[in-house]
Amino acid sequence: MGDRTTVYFTVAGKIGRDDLSTLIEAMAAEGFRSNDDDAEPCADNLDETFYASEVNYANIDDLTAVCDRLGLDREHWWEAGGGYGAGIERCRGGECRERSASEASPVFTLAEILDITEQLAGMANLVREAKWWSDPLGSLEIVETATA
Repeated sequence: MGDRTTVYFTVAGKIGRDDLSTLIEAMAAEGFRSNDDDAEPCADNLDETFYASEVNYANIDDLTAVCDRLGLDREHWWEAGGGYGAGIERCRGGECRERSASEASPVFTLAEILDITEQLAGMANLVREAKWWSDPLGSLEIVETATA
């Protein structure tokens, strides 16, 4: 067994009613519960933040694969555990970024800030990068799906 930690998870985007059970089952399989009231994931609470305790190396690959397959935006962050530090991964519009983190806020070292500024040719790009991380993920909208 590896190092274990607590992982927090949010999901956003549009999901068809036919796909709800797939998402809910994937969240339940990872042991996620509502951070608000400790309830199991269900259609009525998917817009909340969820947590799972004792996650091996903060690995929720099966759940993130389901979200990616369904085209959902997602964010998960984890506490430090054993020999690794806290971190955050955010996926929006098919683009995923991961960073070391502190209390679910991305941490940029001075070297990273200078590198981003230099690589992206100016402060405006650094501001866009910071905004990408600070903008809320959005909400999850359940939509009716057509049957064939």
